[in-house]
Amino acid sequence: MRLLDLLGDGEDKPAVPDTFRRTPAPTPAPAPSPDEDGAPLLPGTRRTVPRERPYFAATPAPPAPPTPARRHRYARRSGMTIGERVCAAWNNAHGGSRLEIPVGTVAALALLPFEGPEVLKMADWLMGLSDTDLWKLYEETWAHHWIDRPDLIDRASILATWLQDDKPDTNTLRGVRAVTKAALTNGMMDYTHSGIPSMRTDIDLMSWVITRLRSEGARQGLGEYHTPPEVCDVMARLTCDLSAMKPGQAFYDPAAGTGGMVRSLANYMRDGGLNPHDFTWHLTDVDPLAAAGAAVNVLLWDLGPNAYVSCGDSLADPELPRKAMKHAAGARARRNDMVATARMLAAIGKAERLMARAVEEAA
Repeated sequence: MRLLDLLGDGEDKPAVPDTFRRTPAPTPAPAPSPDEDGAPLLPGTRRTVPRERPYFAATPAPPAPPTPARRHRYARRSGMTIGERVCAAWNNAHGGSRLEIPVGTVAALALLPFEGPEVLKMADWLMGLSDTDLWKLYEETWAHHWIDRPDLIDRASILATWLQDDKPDTNTLRGVRAVTKAALTNGMMDYTHSGIPSMRTDIDLMSWVITRLRSEGARQGLGEYHTPPEVCDVMARLTCDLSAMKPGQAFYDPAAGTGGMVRSLANYMRDGGLNPHDFTWHLTDVDPLAAAGAAVNVLLWDLGPNAYVSCGDSLADPELPRKAMKHAAGARARRNDMVATARMLAAIGKAERLMARAVEEAA
């Protein structure tokens, strides 16, 4: 057997496969052309006379502007988590013992009259407001909804009266801002301002906030036990027959709390193709804070113009639903009178300004 001489130069040396051939050394780059004064350019030196760009050369695209970073981090949480974070923010800020202030802050934030996919931009804008502007915004939000449903805003007035304080103390301002930040950064607006009707009724926001702010002893003393939303959903589907429901039918919850059972029934009806606006809703609770939360939820869940909330003992006073309807009619009449008066005053003011301008021009 004859051995091949792979390293020799003789005739017996086999051809080297292309895979094992040595790659030829790269051709050295040409020396840089001289500058206009004849001196060669050093590596890395910019040419003093720029080359002419061919007329067909593409113009480089300008760099894309950087995406503005969010000032705050937002993440959608469950209703229970939002309530816990709001409670912690209020207590850590030493806001005080008036629970209607943090509950009213969340309610006003949830009732802000805008919605859409750009909720994070709106959240950033809200967080950038000063304490005074934030206070004014919440006050105007309650006034906006009073024009539409004065009876419900009257029922929820306990959540808005603190905004009428002439000089709010520092702890209150700090607590309101802390609650606002906690609600926004934990995704509350994903539910309340997403523009999707089913998202509005996905959680009972008022229930979670109230139950987390109240101590266990206070809840036991009031006999306040809010039914878990999952249980409410099962009860609504087991006890209600959609095929038997007719427009104009009335539903009454004499111990509604913040309206958890009504929320589940309204969701069940919407899933079955029914519109809650075609029905009448009566919610009653003995706790003024819970009744106020129910009034806010009626607006958030869009139960329609025939939804009424009353506060009192439904066992001692079975006429509470009728009284709530009477109160709503009176509230609408007062609203109409005030709006008519405001329009008349505005017209008088406009006429006075026009007359003053005419006198100036004549002079």
